[in-house]
Amino acid sequence: MLFRREKIKLESRFSTKGIVYDIIYKKGKKEDSLVLPIYKNKEMLNLFLTSKDREKVLLLEELWLEELLYKEGFSYILKYINLYNIEKEILKELDLPYEKNIKISLRARSFLGNENFKIDYIISNLEHGILDGFYERIENIIFFEDRKFLLSKEQLELLDEIDNCETGNVEEQGLFLAKVKKKAIKAKAEMDDYILNEECYFPEELNVDLKKHSEKYIELIPYFKDLNEELNKKLVEGKDLNPITSISQGIKRKRLFFDETIFTDYNKIKMQKNIVGSNVPKLIDNPYEFLPDSIDLEEFSDRVKGLKIRTYRAIPFIHCKEGESTGWFDFDTGVNIRSSTIDEQMENDEGSISIDEFQRLVEEASEKDENYIYYNNKWLRIDYKSGFKFLKADEKLKDRGKKIDIKSVNYILDIFDNIITLEYNRGYINLKERYGDKDLLTYEKPKYLNASLFVYQQEGYKWLRLLKEEKLGGLLADDMGLGKTLQLIAYMAYLKEIDELRPSLIVVPAALTDNWCREINKFTYNMDSIYIHKGSDRVKNSDFISQYDIVITSYETLIRDQIILGKIHWKVLAVDEAQKIKNATTLSSSAVKAMKSNHVIAITGTPVENNLSELWSIVDFVQPGLLGSYSNFKEEFQIPIEKNIDNPNIISLKKQQLISRIEPILLRRTKEEKLENLPKKAEKVITCRFSSIQENMYMDTINKIKSESVGGMALAYLQELIQICSHPRLVIGNINIDSNTLIEECNKLAETLRILERIKEKGEKAVIFTKYKDMQKILVQTIYDKLGIWSPIINGEVTKNRLDIIEDFEKKPGFNTMILSPRAAGVGLNIVGANHVIHYTREWNPAVESQATDRVHRVGQKKDVKVYYPICISEHGITVEVKLNELLNKKKILAKEIIIPMEKLKINERELLGEIVGMKYL
Repeated sequence: MLFRREKIKLESRFSTKGIVYDIIYKKGKKEDSLVLPIYKNKEMLNLFLTSKDREKVLLLEELWLEELLYKEGFSYILKYINLYNIEKEILKELDLPYEKNIKISLRARSFLGNENFKIDYIISNLEHGILDGFYERIENIIFFEDRKFLLSKEQLELLDEIDNCETGNVEEQGLFLAKVKKKAIKAKAEMDDYILNEECYFPEELNVDLKKHSEKYIELIPYFKDLNEELNKKLVEGKDLNPITSISQGIKRKRLFFDETIFTDYNKIKMQKNIVGSNVPKLIDNPYEFLPDSIDLEEFSDRVKGLKIRTYRAIPFIHCKEGESTGWFDFDTGVNIRSSTIDEQMENDEGSISIDEFQRLVEEASEKDENYIYYNNKWLRIDYKSGFKFLKADEKLKDRGKKIDIKSVNYILDIFDNIITLEYNRGYINLKERYGDKDLLTYEKPKYLNASLFVYQQEGYKWLRLLKEEKLGGLLADDMGLGKTLQLIAYMAYLKEIDELRPSLIVVPAALTDNWCREINKFTYNMDSIYIHKGSDRVKNSDFISQYDIVITSYETLIRDQIILGKIHWKVLAVDEAQKIKNATTLSSSAVKAMKSNHVIAITGTPVENNLSELWSIVDFVQPGLLGSYSNFKEEFQIPIEKNIDNPNIISLKKQQLISRIEPILLRRTKEEKLENLPKKAEKVITCRFSSIQENMYMDTINKIKSESVGGMALAYLQELIQICSHPRLVIGNINIDSNTLIEECNKLAETLRILERIKEKGEKAVIFTKYKDMQKILVQTIYDKLGIWSPIINGEVTKNRLDIIEDFEKKPGFNTMILSPRAAGVGLNIVGANHVIHYTREWNPAVESQATDRVHRVGQKKDVKVYYPICISEHGITVEVKLNELLNKKKILAKEIIIPMEKLKINERELLGEIVGMKYL
């Protein structure tokens, strides 16, 4: 009987659809197809591990997870255009074309105006010369003999422009030539003299320059980045643009061709180029009021900052403190001048003005029907409608003498309650809380809510209602995974019940607009009056938009449609991921603060990421004035905290002072504090002695560092030390060897497998975090060989294919493992089906590491969670992993503090390296 040989083979072919892959199992004459992900082919996994095509199939699986590869029948197809989204090394491994060493030469046949005019192209290669007549092109791939070449994106666009255009229409030949020349320059193509000398242009990159004549006069100057200075000057000085515009230059005539949007936008800018009077601060605060959508606002904003024109806000305040005599309260009113931006390069010239002066400015703004008044050499934003309300309330307070007894407090609170633009101090907020509605202390489920709330979520819902009654904004800063979204939805369900929801605005990152709509539909009954304001076909009519109960939009769209959305008086303005407005100088912050609303709510689990000014900006949005001016806040809190990051006494004191200041409008709960039913989390460090090969390689690297001036190589050496700890093969290469050798070479790997054996005995699941792709492959192979489980790998952004794998992992009973990059554990990755976490390699920032762990230890977890940190030790001294673990533990305590910027938690690589090799500095 003949032995029928089994094998797994990867076959590929080029088709009009793309590159087609078939993963084939062969046994004699029998053939079958493998599917992705690989772990689903259980009966063939042993054979797959020995397949010569194993690495290629694993790379295809990675492309499939990225959704660059799609399934059709039994095959997988890679579209040609997706080759540009794949790293060069992966293209090489898959034997795909990656060389972009093609040269294109253009030659004109006949001349413009002749019906036979056309442009030919010649393709050549340095090695083979001209390929003309002997090659085939499918989209961006050139086939020549047994070689394949990849065109650059620019070359592909050029050839498509030439191939897809009919040049027989004489009237369109000039536009065709202009487009070809434009794309030829980008593609670095060679052009013959006729094409070069024909003065045809197709400008597309419209931008705007600014010329400051004075604080009251700015000139807008449109220009094209893809035209020279001389042509731009002639266009500005000339008449309005037409689709075809001619410019005479001596005896030469230059023809410019424009898309309709471009020439329309250019003419619009020219028509309103003179920005004068109160339009100057309007331009500073909201450029989109004056500029078309085609202009890049980020680049324009940098130019605006260069003008050094700042806008200010006149904000009335009411402060209160308890008098020396029991039962009496001292009230104080005034008007603060606040800068609209944080600009540390400019002089701090904030201050205050008298009530009388404010009254004069309010009356002037009302007479002119303007929101900006030029006062004392600065532009001042005046909300005159709110200003009149404040002045009227202030008169009533003065009639009472500003020293109020306890019986009259409610009267004072009432007369100041409906003034939208008003700053409170902590004393005034305390007073509002004291006299608030105590009936809200009991929880009644809103009629339209289709969800049961945890006790702490009920507290959050009641807190939002209390803020509404007290006319205070709020910052909901609960820990990740505690259901901040659900608490806001519950509050909105209550507003629907009392007919105070329409219209409300939710501002979210662009990627979350649809998700918010789904969550509202999921957790409510009959709350389907929702409009997602996004996309090019969005309705730009405030009357239409305001008909909806809930409007959801992105920060980017809010910036563009600030005027339209700013006309609506919103019942609730909620901003999700409020760190988007963390910088008070950004257009997002300016646009959000320009909205009118009864109740402002900010939602974020990370109010401080880079520096403490972010917290000030968010608090200044939800409750202006509570933290004073930014300059005072910086002096009192930001500088002392960020300078003393390693001094627990100062941090504790400043935290106490800061939190007590903002406590009334801040709700921050952590999982440890509030989730009584959340399973316990136990962390364990497991030490693993170096293998002999690890020890030798590690000491060689240490000696190399000591004997050399590492300079800019510090980080590279540090990475090498960490890689040696992970597995020596990450440095020396050749990972495709037998599992026994891989395990013998690394005790850390051996110990990890022992941990997994114990988890397997319990029939539980584990996730393993490591950022090194070769280490991920080593883990997959050794876990399969020793434990019989094929571990899926999750890297990169969340895609449907990845979510399907996670869902499969969650549902499958019994022992299983999954390998992830720590940075892949982002939004949308919840893996509560596992209850063991192994951090095989460590992150530099404890906050990032904690977020990875929290994908397992979160709401929905049913079992106690165990977290393992296997680290390498050496008899020759402290290893990089031991020291890193020590530093991470110190920083981990700080990571729980809301006032500590996440960026400040990152460990300094050079200091770490210096301590390891026994030097203070390198």
